Amino acid sequence: MGKVKLDIGSGPGNFWFWSKDDGDTVLRLDRVPFEGVIRWECPDPLPVEDKVTDEAFIGGMLIELDTQQQLSLADELNRVMKDDGVIWMRVYGGSLGFPRFFKKLRELGWWVVKEEMNNIVREGNTLVTDYFVEIRKV
Repeated sequence: MGKVKLDIGSGPGNFWFWSKDDGDTVLRLDRVPFEGVIRWECPDPLPVEDKVTDEAFIGGMLIELDTQQQLSLADELNRVMKDDGVIWMRVYGGSLGFPRFFKKLRELGWWVVKEEMNNIVREGNTLVTDYFVEIRKV
């Protein structure tokens, strides 16, 4: 049996970096119903059963969510992820940029185990840095 992988906030493209092995189930979710994408919007429940997801990727969507939606997303990730699963995120400003979201994950047993700068982009007079974050249950 393959892995269950979620691409949350996938947009129209398939930007996920993992390989899809035979038997893997990859669910691409976004609030816009692009071709091949399941329409999903936070704080709706993620469309998978409890504790079945091996891997999840969340692009830069945290910046679009209010605090309550971020906390709901943390609860949903905890519900659907296997205890040995991994969550990867692309986060503007890193984990310090969204303290309540990452605090909620820690309270649920999920910790940032790796955080690396991914990119720096100039937006007007401001430099915006995004980070690639790996989160695991410890």
